[in-house]
Amino acid sequence: MAKFNNVDLPKDIVKYVYKKIARCVITFMLLESVAILISILSWQTIAAKTGVIFHVCIFVLLAVVPFFVSGFPLKLIDRSWAGTVTDVCVKEKTGAYSDGEGEVFPYPKNVIYLKVRKDDGKEKYIAAKEFGIRHHKGFAVPNEGDVTKHLDDYSEGDKVYHFYGLKHYYIVRKNSEMIECVVCGASNKKEREDCVSCGHSLIKYI
Repeated sequence: MAKFNNVDLPKDIVKYVYKKIARCVITFMLLESVAILISILSWQTIAAKTGVIFHVCIFVLLAVVPFFVSGFPLKLIDRSWAGTVTDVCVKEKTGAYSDGEGEVFPYPKNVIYLKVRKDDGKEKYIAAKEFGIRHHKGFAVPNEGDVTKHLDDYSEGDKVYHFYGLKHYYIVRKNSEMIECVVCGASNKKEREDCVSCGHSLIKYI
């Protein structure tokens, strides 16, 4: 185990997070360099045709875009936190899928949301699992099964952890023998040591 943001995480997950952050920073630096280079090379041409103010606006836009493309701002404000589930609810939403030929089709889905009271007292809703039916080439394809069969998997008092740099939450569920991988989000049986999907270590020591 390795210490990471005051939380013990398996070394392979820490390494994954550092690589993810490094890719984010490198992508940002490359895009920012290209944006600045384009602005400098095109300064005289654009400024002469449209004026200095318009070119400054273009320069600022080119300088800002890399932040959002690379996801850099989210890495700057992201923090690890822990909390406790205070409510479980289901919300109906609309998903979308592509047929692989450029057409996008909507489909109904149900999402299990958890209301979490973080240790600092703030409350947050997180999407724990989504379920629905999507239609593909004339066939109805189930997505994660029936939501009503999984509502009891989550309950008040379950612990929720978010680790810096990771998209998926680690949820300690009292009423389920499954745990989610914090790297890819796949469900695994508690007796497993590594994820059946991505192969990363599963966190089971909190």
